[in-house]
Amino acid sequence: MNEEIQVDTSELKNKLTNFVDNLARIDVAREDNNNIIKDIKAMGISPTMARKAAKIMFEQNKEEIDATHHELMELVDMIN
Repeated sequence: MNEEIQVDTSELKNKLTNFVDNLARIDVAREDNNNIIKDIKAMGISPTMARKAAKIMFEQNKEEIDATHHELMELVDMIN
C-alpha cells in the first residue's frame, strides 16, 4: 500500500516560487503597516488601539466587539 506519488517538479517549483513571493509581499506589507502605526502614534493615538481599530475595520465585526464589551461591562458593574 506504499504507492509512490509522481510529482511534477515544474509545477512544484512554480507553487513554491509563488509561496515565496507571497511571503515577500507579507514582509513588505508588515513593514508598511509598522510605518503607518508610527505615523498614527505621532498623532497621539495609542498604537495598540489603532491596531485593534484596524482589525475591527478589516474583519467588519464591530457589532460583535460591541456586544462583547457590553457583556464585559455588565459583569464589571455586577461586582462593583
